[in-house]
This record gives sequence, C-alpha cells and structure tokens, in this order.
Amino acid sequence: MGGMSTTSMVRNVAVMLALLGAGPLPAALAGDVDMFVARYRTDEVFRFDGRTGERLGVFAALENIATGCVGPDGLLYFIQYGRNSRIWKFDGGEGVLVREALLYATALCLTPDGNLLVCHDSGTIIKLDRNTGRGIDTFEPAPRAIGNLTFGPDGKLYATDPLYDRIFHWDGHTGAFLGEFTRGGGLDAPGTLAFGPDGHLYVASANRVLRYDSLTKQLLGVFIDGRRAGINVGPSIAFGPDANLYVASTPGVWRFNGASGQLIDRFTHLKYPGQILFRPPDGVECDRIKRFRTRCKNGLLTCIIRSDLPEGTRVHVRNNDETSFARVDARGRGKVRFENQTNEPHNVSIPWCRGIACPLLRCEGDKCRD
Repeated sequence: MGGMSTTSMVRNVAVMLALLGAGPLPAALAGDVDMFVARYRTDEVFRFDGRTGERLGVFAALENIATGCVGPDGLLYFIQYGRNSRIWKFDGGEGVLVREALLYATALCLTPDGNLLVCHDSGTIIKLDRNTGRGIDTFEPAPRAIGNLTFGPDGKLYATDPLYDRIFHWDGHTGAFLGEFTRGGGLDAPGTLAFGPDGHLYVASANRVLRYDSLTKQLLGVFIDGRRAGINVGPSIAFGPDANLYVASTPGVWRFNGASGQLIDRFTHLKYPGQILFRPPDGVECDRIKRFRTRCKNGLLTCIIRSDLPEGTRVHVRNNDETSFARVDARGRGKVRFENQTNEPHNVSIPWCRGIACPLLRCEGDKCRD
C-alpha cells in the first residue's frame, strides 16, 4: 500500500445490483449526495453537491486518470492509465494504491458483490479484491479492447466496443462471453452505458443517447438528441438520485428528465467534463417501504409512504414527468405533495422500486393504495 500526492426475476433486481458501473440512481437515500466529475485535461476529479450542483472543490488528482467507480465503502476507485496501469482509491486528498502492474487497463466497474472488475486493452477481464487488489477470477476475454463496463439488472456484464459500434455482454456469474448484445442500427462510437429505473439500457452515442430494451435487445429510439437540446452530448452519462439523467457536455453537466428525456437545466458548470459518478453508491432498500398511498383532489396530489427506513431518508416520488421527494420521519412515514394537477391520468411511482406504483385516472377524489 502507498500514497501519492499527484494524482435493472430481471428488472426486479435492479435495485439490488444498483447499476454499479454507470453511476448514480437511488430513490431513497439518507444524508448528503455527492456528484463527482473527472476532468481528463487536468487530471482532476471535482466534487459537487449532488442535490444543488454547487462546486465543492477538487476531490482528487491523478496523472493519466481514466475511468472509475464508487465502492460500497464510499471511496472512489480510479485507473491510472499506462503500460503499467494502477488502481487507486480516494477519500479526498492523497490516493491509496490498490493494485499496480496492470497492462494498459482501460475500464473499471464495481461487481454486484462489491469487488472490482478491470479490463485491459487486450480484452482480458479480471475480477479483483477491492481491498487487497488480489486477483479473484477472470471472465472470458472480450474480442477486442472495450471502452466502458457496467453490470445490468439481469446480473450480466455489459461493455462497449467504440471502434466497431458494438455492445457485448457476459454471464455475470460464470464469466462466460455471451456475444453481441447489439451492433450498428444507429450505434456510433458508444460511450458510457447506464441502466435506468425502467430497467432499460441507455447508451451515449455520437451526440445522442439511445435507449434499448434490456430483455429483447430492441432499440426503443433516441432518448436524447443533442442537436435538438442545443448541446453536444459527451461520452459520459449517469442517472442521478432523482432518477434524472445527467449528461457531460462542455461547459458543464446537463440534467434531463429521466422519464421524458426533456432538458431540465444545466446542473453545474465545468469545462471539459468527463465521467460522472454519484455517491452514495446507487441503491435503495425497496423492501423497507411497506405502504404507498396516493390521492388527488382539487388539483392537489398527495403521496404517503410508510416504511421502516431510517429517519431523514429521502424517498423520491415520480408523478408523470415530475419528481419530488418525501423525507421520512422518526416513525418511518413520509409525505409529498404535487400542486396544480390537472384532471388527467397520473402515473405515480417510486423510481428504482419496480412494482411500487399507485396510478390515478383523474384528480376528482381518486385514491390508490399499494
């Protein structure tokens, strides 16, 4: 060990695997949320308030910094790219060396059991002990170098091939290579992969974000078109704790509605943003939400949650394209209100908790209990 001074049976388990490679996505979280953005031009990682977008300073610096992930311990893990690549972990300030002598490591993600998975430019994929850096297991090699890794809600490993416009997948338990998930069909130099609260696969691809059905592999269409949004969609995307999609594009990180794909705002300002990560690690204890009720009358839609979640936990609630949150009290109860609601159907749910939903047909005294 050493220090340095430079630098979604399938979709129902989405909350368990928590989209560990792509970044951010919890619906219920206690305490603060940090957003980290790597800037490769300066070899720095900036920390932001994950709820307000306020810049909180430089969190870490690492020469030749490459991809990273957030561990279950809340630490950030990053590859230092090179012929003898290294993996470092950070909790602010100096890094601690986890593993060295990795030949041109290109991609890193967290495994469902909380360890690390790293890929070399040769296509070799190795599972490492997160604490010691010791090799635990290997996956069948990729046909070529890959650009991004993430585990899906089906327990499979997914990876991009940006040169030949393909996405591969593996059995996440045995490491067996399962071939191509998709190729072509609008896929162009794919960047980051991210699974959404709907269980679908989202891919940054040539100034667009494409959406795929993770079960049928069908392309569901263009979720975000950078030209229409007036931005240049970068290679990094990540779902946030509010279930919205965050996109890196100079001069900042832009926030899009996670259900409709509509631009909300520029969440924060940063030139040349790279990979986006959120902390705490993505995850939500959906089984601790015991009851979910909704009612709507006279334009006011009220959602009530009963749970055994810790006091102060935020539980995000989505009403059609609008998202807000309830803060759980000492009795495990939370309430959120949506005002000025029209007399139309309301699809009310808790993002990331598939099956916890209470739709209403109208706003004329309609009620629902889940």
